[in-house]
Amino acid sequence: MTRIERMTDAHLEAVVALERACFLVPWTRTQVAQSHLMAGAIALVLMQSEELIGYALVQMSADEAELLRIAVAPMNSRKGYGSQLLRECIARARSSGCNVLFLEVRAGDMGAQAFYATAGFRRVSLRKRYFSNPVDDAHILMLPLT
Repeated sequence: MTRIERMTDAHLEAVVALERACFLVPWTRTQVAQSHLMAGAIALVLMQSEELIGYALVQMSADEAELLRIAVAPMNSRKGYGSQLLRECIARARSSGCNVLFLEVRAGDMGAQAFYATAGFRRVSLRKRYFSNPVDDAHILMLPLT
């Protein structure tokens, strides 16, 4: 049985470990710690028993939100946990008055693009050479929330 709860400082080490396992350029402990405490942050963790298996960070500003990070432990991927986290992020952004949710995804990451397309996101822009290690363009995706 899984549950989603608000991220606290007690989750930081597990989130940082997940960053290292999931991203080519992981955020530092300081970046994660600062992001979950920012005004307008939606910071969620997905727990299975007492183990953190996923997390998501959304930043809200006025009536817009941006999905900054979402990750599920590799051993738990493709089990619907990412979709569960994303649905909760969408619901919380919507209930907070946001009209749209944006995100950036690597142009070369077809799996992530398919994941977001299934959730209803559509491509609205391109940022050339946005990502490093390796260098890649970013597709800007948008999901209307109203």
